[in-house]
Amino acid sequence: MPNLTEADKRALHEALVVDRRTKIQELAERARRLLQLDDQGTVYLQMARDRLSDSQLVGLQLAGRKLASLLELKPDDSMSGEELSAATGIPYKALTARLSELRRKGWIESPERGKYRAVFGAMDELLAEVERPR
Repeated sequence: MPNLTEADKRALHEALVVDRRTKIQELAERARRLLQLDDQGTVYLQMARDRLSDSQLVGLQLAGRKLASLLELKPDDSMSGEELSAATGIPYKALTARLSELRRKGWIESPERGKYRAVFGAMDELLAEVERPR
């Protein structure tokens, strides 16, 4: 591993490290265009369902749950397959295929069998995917 001078370290830091508050604000603004939460942590979509693929719909539900948990509106940041099926209207069998797609992309993870949650570090990418025109 190369030894970096202090000037090299400063240059690397300036190029790569961003203000956390700025990144959180950007994420919040992007999320607000796509979803809202009520005081119980229920996710409300800000776009018509027919503009979303099933994978995007599932991703938005899980992103909303993650945000609701971070805001302490929900005690847990994960959802079961049954909860996701009820929230999205996607039949369970089809839902499992969508969950597999999202896991392969690295946007969601399964903290335990049958539970799913959004990966915080991938939420910006997930939300950007939803914003792109289909």
